[in-house]
Amino acid sequence: MKTERFFDKVNVKNYKIKICARCGKEFKPTGSNQKYCEECILIVTRERNTKNAQKWRQANPERANETATRWRKRHPNRVKEVVKKWKERHLDKVIQWRKEHPDEIREEVKQWRKENPDKVRGYAKKQSNRRHRDLGFIPLNEYFEGSDAHHINKNEVIYIPKKYHRSICHCLETGKNMALINSIAYDYLIEGQITEKIIGR
Repeated sequence: MKTERFFDKVNVKNYKIKICARCGKEFKPTGSNQKYCEECILIVTRERNTKNAQKWRQANPERANETATRWRKRHPNRVKEVVKKWKERHLDKVIQWRKEHPDEIREEVKQWRKENPDKVRGYAKKQSNRRHRDLGFIPLNEYFEGSDAHHINKNEVIYIPKKYHRSICHCLETGKNMALINSIAYDYLIEGQITEKIIGR
């Protein structure tokens, strides 16, 4: 009975109202050494843990890198979420960095394309399908085995051999090299062969 009464007295002990050392609000402490209110103590604890972690990483860079690498491998989806949220919060920094580091971005894109060929093909296919949905299809000659359908404009198509169609990088949307590839397509349509002078061989 004495023990129960002793703990009852400790539990119901009333501490004087204090002023939170962080926000300046009054709060009722649950211990004699408590300096922060319930809201601020969580923030202060988080900040203290962050500073301690930073000090440890600075003192142990190799171990910190190994630990971070293992964590990223175990939590790839979490890493993507964190990076995405950071970019959304710091969009101005992202844009500025991309302007200042074009060469690094190109190298990263090249490396990604090498490591993800299936995704690259899938994306290219989606883009091609999207463009084709916006185009008409009026063939000016008949399909033959080993041919590609080349749009000379948004509606008209000429079938030409794949090796000629793919020998010149072109884009109907931007107009890139369209004059050259169209001249080859017209030449094939009219004469049935590619002029050596035009193809540059």
